[in-house]
Amino acid sequence: MGGTTIGSYAVRLADVMRQLRTGDANAVAALENTLGPELDDLAGEWAREKYDLTPREALRHMVAGVNDDGLDIREDYLHDFLYIELLEALIRHHGRPLGGWDSIRPSWFGRVDGALAEAGIEFSISGLVHQGITGVPTQSYESGVGCLPYDEIPEVYALLAGLRRGDVPLDIMRYVADVRDWLKLCLDQHLDLVCVAGGRAAGPPPRVRRRLFPDERPAGTWQQHVDEQLISNGPFSHAAIFGLDGRQWAASAGFSVTAGEFAALEAPLADPRVPLPDGLRIAGQVYSAESPERGRITGSNRMCHLTIQKTSKAVVILLEAKRKPLEDAGELEEQLIDFLETYG
Repeated sequence: MGGTTIGSYAVRLADVMRQLRTGDANAVAALENTLGPELDDLAGEWAREKYDLTPREALRHMVAGVNDDGLDIREDYLHDFLYIELLEALIRHHGRPLGGWDSIRPSWFGRVDGALAEAGIEFSISGLVHQGITGVPTQSYESGVGCLPYDEIPEVYALLAGLRRGDVPLDIMRYVADVRDWLKLCLDQHLDLVCVAGGRAAGPPPRVRRRLFPDERPAGTWQQHVDEQLISNGPFSHAAIFGLDGRQWAASAGFSVTAGEFAALEAPLADPRVPLPDGLRIAGQVYSAESPERGRITGSNRMCHLTIQKTSKAVVILLEAKRKPLEDAGELEEQLIDFLETYG
C-alpha cells in the first residue's frame, strides 16, 4: 500500500529531446558535460545497487535509441527505470523544478479523476505521469513520466481555474490547486509541464503525508484502528466504520450511530442528486450537507466537520473538531480509505 513521489517541472522539452535518438556520438559527450558531477553521483548509486548498466552507457543508448544488443530502448524493460532516471536528470538541468507530492497511491488517481469528471472537467490528473513522451521509455514498474505540451496548457488551465470551492472535495482541491499553479507558471513562461512519478524531484519539498496506517496488514481489530490511529493519534474527535450491510465494525466511545441514521445514508451516497434540505442526523446531531458526490457526503455543524465515505467494502463516518487542522484530516481519511479497500 506504499505510495510514490511525483515531481513536476517547467521545461522546454524539445531542448531535452533534440540530442536523443540522433546517433550522434558528439551528443553523448555534450550530455555528459551537461550532467557534470551528477553523472558521477548516479554512477556511484547505480554501482551500489549493482545495476548492470552505468549512467554513461545508458546515455549512449538514449542517444543511439537502441541498447548494445540492438534493442530499442523503449522495449528494454530491464533498464527502462534507469533511462527514466537519466531523463529526469536532463529535465532538471534544462528546466525548473516546481515541487510535487509524496506517498501518492494508484487509488488516489482514480479518486481525483473521478471527482474532476463529476465536476464536468474533462482532464485526467493521472495523464500527467502516464501519457508518456515519444522516443524514450516513459513507464516502468516503479516510475513514469509524462508531458503536457505548452500548446495544450491554456485549455486545461482554463478548466481548472474555473473550479470553485465545493466543486470537488476540499482534500482533492488542494492537489488540483497545485496543478493549476504549475500550469500557470508554464503558461507565463511558454514552457511544457513534465511530471515524473517515482523519481527524485528537486525544488520545493513534496507535500508530505503523515502516515498512520501501515503498509501491510497488521494485527489488531478495527476498533483498535479507530481508537488509536483515528482518535488518539489522528485529528478526528469521533469515527465509526460500518459494513455495507449496516453492521457496525467499530466506533469511538460515545459515538452511537443508529440503524435508522445509517439507513438514511444509503440514498444520498448512491445518488448525490438526492435532496437533503434538512441535513443529516448522525449520532443524534444534525449536520448540513455540503458538496455531495457519489459515494461521499461532507457536511458540518457549529462544532464539527462531517465526512461520510463509502468504499467497496465499508462506510466510514468521521467527525473532526473545527479547531483541528483540516489538511491532516483529509490526508488521513484518504489513507484510511486505501487501507479499507486493501484489508477490509
